[in-house]
Amino acid sequence: KGTFKESQALEQILTKLNDPGWRIRLQVAKALTKFNTPRALEALETLKKDGDHRVVGAALESHL
Repeated sequence: KGTFKESQALEQILTKLNDPGWRIRLQVAKALTKFNTPRALEALETLKKDGDHRVVGAALESHL
């Protein structure tokens, strides 16, 4: 964990954080659960306030 490739992957995922499509944001929420970094956790907090309940649900399930 914490490799350069992991960091690159997280950066790519974070570019879709505010995508207009709820399905994309849903996948972002699911993908972010694989990371345990401050930036990923902050992004999940943002998604917990998303306008779509499915995205919120995925973000809430991230770290039960």
